Amino acid sequence: VYNGTAYALSSSSSNSSTYTNVLADFARGNRWCYTRTTDSHDDIMQNGNISAVEVPGILAEMNAGSTLWNPADVTSRTINSYFVEDGSFVRLSDLTIGYTLPKKIIKKLGISKVRAYVSASNLFIITGYSGYDPEVDVQSGLTPSMDYNRYPRNRAFSFGLNVNF
Repeated sequence: VYNGTAYALSSSSSNSSTYTNVLADFARGNRWCYTRTTDSHDDIMQNGNISAVEVPGILAEMNAGSTLWNPADVTSRTINSYFVEDGSFVRLSDLTIGYTLPKKIIKKLGISKVRAYVSASNLFIITGYSGYDPEVDVQSGLTPSMDYNRYPRNRAFSFGLNVNF
């Protein structure tokens, strides 16, 4: 499964310089950065006061210890295999548990059948996928197996009582 949500949240280039909504894996200390927020050099790639000779040294200093690239800071966004994840999973989709009272108990009440039940949908999923749900739908014919901000499946519970007279 291609985790497009993780790709979109791997950089802050589209959400100004506040660095909000960036995944923890791509926090400023782990990923390659092109901007500074702690001094007067807000954007060293566009700051006319820094010469092209100084830029490589400043970039190396800012990114010492960085282990991840920053996909949204490159000139053109490209699909990268870093965001392809194992989509295998085990899911308990539907479960119903019911109990029918014995006839000898309910016969005294003038009732022919009483059944109580509890039903649940999407109780759990076991997966190593980092997104909400590895069972993604196809958003268009051109994006099979791509998870891009898909809502997780809801969990539902039903309780019921069937009484026949």
